[in-house]
Amino acid sequence: MVASSNCVAVLVPEIKEKQLILPEKTEGLTLAHYVPVLQLYRDINKTLVFDCRDKKGNAAARSHVAKLRKIKAPLGEIHKRLKAEYLAITTKMDADKKDALSIVEEMIEHHDKELRVVAAEEAAEIQRKKDEQHIVDNWDLAHEMNAMFDQQKALDRQQAEQERVAKEQAEALQKIEQDKREKEMREQAVADFARQTEERAELDRKAEAERKRQAEANAAADLENIKRVHWAIIPAMVAHGITEEQAKDLILAIREGKVPAVSINYQWGVQP
Repeated sequence: MVASSNCVAVLVPEIKEKQLILPEKTEGLTLAHYVPVLQLYRDINKTLVFDCRDKKGNAAARSHVAKLRKIKAPLGEIHKRLKAEYLAITTKMDADKKDALSIVEEMIEHHDKELRVVAAEEAAEIQRKKDEQHIVDNWDLAHEMNAMFDQQKALDRQQAEQERVAKEQAEALQKIEQDKREKEMREQAVADFARQTEERAELDRKAEAERKRQAEANAAADLENIKRVHWAIIPAMVAHGITEEQAKDLILAIREGKVPAVSINYQWGVQP
C-alpha cells in the first residue's frame, strides 16, 4: 500500500498493479490529491480475497491491513498543515477587517468632529439669541442672565476641554492595545512557523534514520548470505581433494573475478 525504499518515488498518490503507492513526503499536497485515488483503490480493495483461516492467508491479510493503516499518517499530516494554514488566513482576514474599519472610522471622525463643533456652535448661537431676546423681554433679569450665560460658556468650554483630553487619552490607550495585539500576533506566527519547521525537520530525521537502518540491515543480510553460500561450497571443494584454506582462497579468487568463466551463484538455495 505504501511505497517501499526500492520503489520509484512518486509525487502524488497513484495505483500501480493493484498496489496503492503513496509519496514519501506530503509537502504541497492536499486531501484532494488523495480522495479520488482512495476511492478508486476502495473498489480494488474489495476484490482482494484472503483465506484468513489459512496461516499464509491470515499473515497476508494482516500485512495488507497494516499497510492500509499506514495511509492514515499522511492524511493526518496534511489535515493538520492545511488547518493551520486556513487558521492563519482567517486570522489575517479578521485583522485586515479591523484595520480597515479603524481607518474608515478615523476618516469619518476627521470630519465629523468638525461637524459636531459647528453644530454645537450653531446651537449655542441659537440659544444665545434666545437668551438675548429673553433679556430684552425681561430687562430686570438682564444682568443676572448675562452673568449666568458667561458662567455657562465657561463651563461648556471646560467640559469640551475635558472631553477632548479624555478622547485623546482613550485613543492613545486604544493605539497601545492595538500595537500590543499586533505584536502578540506576529510573535505567535513566528512561534508557529518555528514549531512547524522543527516538526518537518524531525520527520526528515526519522525518515533518514529509517533509510539508514534499512541499508545497514540489507548489507548485513547480504553478508550473511555470502557466508552461507561460501560455507556450502567449501565442503564440496574439500571433498574433491583440496584443503579448506585452498578452498577459501579459490572462492575469494572466483569472487574477485580472477578465475575466467567461473562465478558464484549467491541465489543458491534461496526460496523463490
